Amino acid sequence: MEINDILLEWSYRLKKGYPTMEDGKFTDPSELRLLQEILKENGIDEMPSFVKSKTPVSDVVAEAEEEETATLTIQDLISILSNPETKLSSKTIQKVSRLISRNADFEEAIELKVKEFLAEDQKKGLESVMEILYGPSTDQAKLSAYLNNRTVGLDQFMGKEVKIKDAFNDTGLSAQTLAELSTYRWSDTPQLGTCEVLLAILMDGGRRPSGAGDLQVGDQIVELGGFNKRLRSQKGLGSSMEVQKGIQKAYRDFAESLGIGDRFTPITENARYGNSLKSGWLPTMEEMNAQIIELTKGDVTNALISADLPRAIGEGLSKGLTNTSDGDWNWIGKSLNDDGTFNRKPFIVDYACFYLDYYMRQGEEASMFLVTNSTPSSTPPVPATDFSLLGFPASGDGLRPHLYTDIGLTLPSYTEAAGIQGVAFALKLGKVASAFAEGLEEEELKLWEQY
Repeated sequence: MEINDILLEWSYRLKKGYPTMEDGKFTDPSELRLLQEILKENGIDEMPSFVKSKTPVSDVVAEAEEEETATLTIQDLISILSNPETKLSSKTIQKVSRLISRNADFEEAIELKVKEFLAEDQKKGLESVMEILYGPSTDQAKLSAYLNNRTVGLDQFMGKEVKIKDAFNDTGLSAQTLAELSTYRWSDTPQLGTCEVLLAILMDGGRRPSGAGDLQVGDQIVELGGFNKRLRSQKGLGSSMEVQKGIQKAYRDFAESLGIGDRFTPITENARYGNSLKSGWLPTMEEMNAQIIELTKGDVTNALISADLPRAIGEGLSKGLTNTSDGDWNWIGKSLNDDGTFNRKPFIVDYACFYLDYYMRQGEEASMFLVTNSTPSSTPPVPATDFSLLGFPASGDGLRPHLYTDIGLTLPSYTEAAGIQGVAFALKLGKVASAFAEGLEEEELKLWEQY
């Protein structure tokens, strides 16, 4: 806002529509305080030079500024709060309570450390974070000491699920304050995920990264993922509809190469390419596999089918992972039976691990993953006081031991509505997705347990 606009706003807010002047001087300190408020609203900390110049008015300005910055005593605050005419909302009372609970012996030391750990991002949310840290149960002496010597490292979460309130129970912060810090996020870019600020402040070696990534711990970049996090890279992904069309074309071409193109009927209904194990793309491919095997019975050896069918499947799926080559999909054959069905659990685990390795090759810088069980959209949601973390190396081999024990999956979906987001796997900490048991026969369920 230009200074002329500010002066117009000032005049507009004054009761009589203009400032009081006498012998060319502004003479009303309350009017000058109003001008100061307007300036602050517009990010200006000082009075304009024509007001603060060495003229008689400077004394009045100084008086107004002195009143503005005068130090209140504790008794002054008691008087304000005990005044029957003081009407405060519960939210304001909570804020006031947290502000006056700050101990001057520790406040500066805590704030300096928080600034250090938030790095450049301190400008976005420092005061909000400080307000959370000074919860009603915070042991400020203990928190200050912990921030000077953080002891909870990344290794405490590697390979096992650990509750945040248990890991950080000796930091001086209550479970409720840890929960508030876990869910805190600012609206400015870069946008935050669950636990990113908490771990930057409390984890040994933690800080907000200067470049890409969710968290930096020492010299490692760590990616954090909430419950049902879709591993969607910024490049190398096609759309779900391209995968659906790619699968259908790959099967048509395969049938043509076997001389049965005129008798083979690909499944083209959009609904058959969702991620349900009962009627989605996996059983859809099994049906088309069975159709090809039936049409070629007696004419084509199983060896040819087992060699070329996985290649056709990989060709279709590659439309979603556009930076792959034919040889990248050789693993498919391990899970394909002679009758065209899949050993579903091994297939899905292999596909998920293959996908994670692919995801990391698309420019992701993280060397470690931390997955949380935060489920704000689930029914019922996991309360923030029960949030957990589990860490593993950012690779397929790092993920594999945890699938269907600690971590469940949401499969990709190749329906038209799924878009680019649909081609990505999603991780679910602490819960094996119930959808995987949907419609499975007893023998199939045994396969899940055996792997």
